[in-house]
Amino acid sequence: MKKLVIILFIVIFNLFVLTSCNIISHSKGLEFELSEDETYYILKGIGECTDEKIVIPKKHNGLPVREIGSNAFYYSSSLKSIVIPNSVTTIGHEAFCGCSSLSNIKISNSVKSIGRGAFECCYALTSVTIGKGVTSIGNFAFAWCDSLTSINIPDSVTSIGDDAFSYCYSLTSIYYVGNA
Repeated sequence: MKKLVIILFIVIFNLFVLTSCNIISHSKGLEFELSEDETYYILKGIGECTDEKIVIPKKHNGLPVREIGSNAFYYSSSLKSIVIPNSVTTIGHEAFCGCSSLSNIKISNSVKSIGRGAFECCYALTSVTIGKGVTSIGNFAFAWCDSLTSINIPDSVTSIGDDAFSYCYSLTSIYYVGNA
């Protein structure tokens, strides 16, 4: 019994350390591209990754991952959730467009812009947490998110594109909140 308690303690402790230090395993097989100035990486696509829950790494080959590129997960229908690290500053145009199984998303405080159609046609998307660093939400960013019922938009957002929430038939409330 004593041995079991010790093993259980070690497992819980290691899980705590891994979680609190952000040493959680990221998804393997994702496709990256080096930026033009060679100072960061852009996540270009799902590549050979088959995970339903994608965990984007903070770094790739020693450099930060700063962008989720346009069309990176375009119509990846098996994608259920995504973890965006605090190194990402941009979510590109149609990055998650058509990810019909994606049910919730937390956009980290480091993200500054959400591109045109970034989450368009994410029919299962029920909740969105937009980090307080976001300043712009592109046209059609959340259009046709049929299951989206409410969204909190921090006061850092200064630009919301045309039809950003069009055809979100279940959306009953949009809240502008300070320091979200």
